[in-house]
Amino acid sequence: MEHFRRFWFENFNKKPAFKPNYILPNITSIIRCLNNGNGLALVPDFLCQEQILRNEINLVWEGNVKTENTLYFASRTDLKYKKELDTIKTIFTSKMK
Repeated sequence: MEHFRRFWFENFNKKPAFKPNYILPNITSIIRCLNNGNGLALVPDFLCQEQILRNEINLVWEGNVKTENTLYFASRTDLKYKKELDTIKTIFTSKMK
């Protein structure tokens, strides 16, 4: 929801004058509904890029201003699960390129 408000404000310089009709519990549900041809949603492109490339969903508009979120990944040095954390870092790094 926060991404929606930020995207709207950065592209239209005002808060949206409406509330979404439905708020789905997770991104997978949103993409599945879009894939079935139901609705319009504001979804970060990196989360649905595969579906766009396979023409399962349509990209309607990218916006005038690119909305970005900076992710910070912090951890302790004395980790019990260092191997697992390294796996998560690898996943993040590969998906963000």
